[in-house]
Amino acid sequence: LVGQVHRVEIADCPPGIYHVTNDGICSWYEFARAFAPNVVPCTSDEFPRKAKRPAYSVLVNTKTSPMRPWKEALEDYLRPTVRIPMKGIILAGGTGSRLYPLTKVTNKHLLPVYDKPMIYYPLQTLVSAGIKDIMIVSGRGHVGHFLELLGSGKDLGIRLTYEIQEGAGGIAQALGLAEEWAGTDNVAVVLGDNIFQDDIRKDVEAFESGAKIFLKEVPDAHRFGVAEVKGNKVLGIEEKPKKPKSNLAVTGLYLYDAGVFEVIKTLKPSGRGELEITDVNNAYIRQGAMEFAVLKGFWSDAGTFESLLRASVMVRDFYATPECSVSPSTVDVRSGTGDVKSGIRE
Repeated sequence: LVGQVHRVEIADCPPGIYHVTNDGICSWYEFARAFAPNVVPCTSDEFPRKAKRPAYSVLVNTKTSPMRPWKEALEDYLRPTVRIPMKGIILAGGTGSRLYPLTKVTNKHLLPVYDKPMIYYPLQTLVSAGIKDIMIVSGRGHVGHFLELLGSGKDLGIRLTYEIQEGAGGIAQALGLAEEWAGTDNVAVVLGDNIFQDDIRKDVEAFESGAKIFLKEVPDAHRFGVAEVKGNKVLGIEEKPKKPKSNLAVTGLYLYDAGVFEVIKTLKPSGRGELEITDVNNAYIRQGAMEFAVLKGFWSDAGTFESLLRASVMVRDFYATPECSVSPSTVDVRSGTGDVKSGIRE
């Protein structure tokens, strides 16, 4: 019943009374015209036994279980059919001290990685996943630089919003600044210096609630946050452990439901005085609400001279592979295409 009521609503049917069946919907007028020719007319006088009731009586149902409130039933019906929107957040703050003096006058996320500014790559990751509403969180001195480069996002086929992080409060604190903007939507979070080859569109489309992290097998796991997994469950995450329990590094790409902002409010600063994203993820793990995927393509951050060079080489080498049919010079955020090889716009 609820399903057919929903069909009446979305079909923009004219006002009236409708007959509902398993096969569809029709107005009572249509139903009567189809039904009447098949009915043998009779009057109540012809019934063998007449019902005797007082005037103005009503029927009271005491034998069958009462129906659920229609609003409650409608919510249950709509819940699996209405997809919660996904917004994107790029965390592009920090001082970039490990890249000094390159970062003396600009944000590290605007430095070139091969032939494009670094910020283009996380934008590519989000837009290739179908996300068009994106916030960039950066420090006070650099937001204007992003605005000059990217503007409102209109020319790129996306909508960009900017937020300022005052001081160094940590990744989780920067994420928390997006609470009002994100509202009740799910969010895909990318660290601005992380570069990914994998397409996460299917992960984004399948995501409903809880959290999801993206892992990568690495030879030097002690340099990263490391996930301990068993089967399809994440047991815990350790930050730069001396003796890693696995070789699965936690990359700078996360999916969260709107509950992440309440989780952030419960965090206490770490020893370095920051709110840590690892603590956010471990909170979801304790709730049994954490999923994971292992990336197959290349991944690198670009926060040091060595990793910046490595990321540039990986991007260059990717465009030199047989499966890539375009040259690096054609890769541009304004190219008007949505595939990872030739731009970010869909």
